[in-house]
Amino acid sequence: MGTKTRERIAATAAARQRVLDHLVAQVPRLTRRMAHDALVDANAHWRTGLRQVDAHLLHRPDALTAGEPDVPIALYRLLRVLARGGHPVVVPGCAHCGRTDRALPHCRPEGRICARCEAADPTRHKPCANCGRGTEDLRPPG
Repeated sequence: MGTKTRERIAATAAARQRVLDHLVAQVPRLTRRMAHDALVDANAHWRTGLRQVDAHLLHRPDALTAGEPDVPIALYRLLRVLARGGHPVVVPGCAHCGRTDRALPHCRPEGRICARCEAADPTRHKPCANCGRGTEDLRPPG
């Protein structure tokens, strides 16, 4: 195993330790095992997701209860898992419509948004590559 690989493994282990410590300290009645299981359920236990959560919690220690829509996707999934488990965390709502009952897979400068708001955004629609007509030309009249 090379030096870079060992360094990556050590950095990931350190990030996991910090995230688990933070979760156990900030979420009442959450054990270390429950915190680990929540990370796994949220698919935030791998290197990239774990580092996203770690970095965000480092800069925003109140992220579990702030409800801010600018969280990384791994932390958003973790918050949903914890909330489903009855833990007192605040799941962010869509930065556009504010709904909390929808997944927020899209990231914008203003924060995470739901698929419905993403689809309704007029700036994302482009003219058809084949006919050149825009989406407004395809709507029925009236």
